[in-house]
Amino acid sequence: MDHLQDLDLHKSRRLNYIHFPISSVKEAPRKDPVHIKIPDFQRLREKIERIRQDGIRNLEVISDFDHTMTPLYYDGAKCPATFGIFASSPLVRSEYKIADDKLFSIYFPIEQDANLPLSEKVAAMEQWWEKALSLIINEGYTKEDIAKIIESTTICLRYGVHDLRSKLKSLGIPLYIISGGLGDVITSLLVEPTSKDDEPDFHIISNYFELNDKGVISSIRRPVIHSMNKVQVLGKSVDSDARRNAIIIGDQKHDFHLADNLGASEVLTFLFANTKVNLLT
Repeated sequence: MDHLQDLDLHKSRRLNYIHFPISSVKEAPRKDPVHIKIPDFQRLREKIERIRQDGIRNLEVISDFDHTMTPLYYDGAKCPATFGIFASSPLVRSEYKIADDKLFSIYFPIEQDANLPLSEKVAAMEQWWEKALSLIINEGYTKEDIAKIIESTTICLRYGVHDLRSKLKSLGIPLYIISGGLGDVITSLLVEPTSKDDEPDFHIISNYFELNDKGVISSIRRPVIHSMNKVQVLGKSVDSDARRNAIIIGDQKHDFHLADNLGASEVLTFLFANTKVNLLT
């Protein structure tokens, strides 16, 4: 079933997120040297010049989160995605990890299959996310439990994320983070718990949990956002008439298409190749 017609602006979701009381947020150190691959340098210069001429009032930044705003590795260990904190934590039951790994073995090959029709991929990803979220909910976690799970893993922010957000805020350039991960985890990593941070230039569009009256995670807000519907969700969450140019930041080939439904005049895309050395070929 398509729940996207029920989508509200996710900035209101973010203001009502569950804060997981983690004691501190790790940030990966700067990694040198940085290797940059530019397929067409002249075209890049022309895009930058057109964006510059239009000015910052016509610019917005749209970013993925997992392995984009977080690194692939931290301190010699793989940095988990927000869903992956449970499988990588020593505090989580082995039964959960076995079930989660089984889902991964079934659905990850489908997600990566370039020859599979899009409709089949979308249906499979809906199944995967629903089952994966149910596994988490069935564990009966409180927000304090998940805070301990986060702290027991290597999840951290990529070097420079806070500086990027601060710079965009100072320039009045809106930042939209679109993720098929866990919005409450993302927001807990990015926003101080005492922050009155409700300015309109910072939005997280993701999956958010609900607590029951006992303080236990009991459900997920709809619609569920997964890897194959991010473009459609983003198109319903962003005021495409407000800004004509976009900078996209991601780590997967499908992130090239994040601005497809925004009607942007100019789109400048940056992708972290991570281990995918042929990402731009």
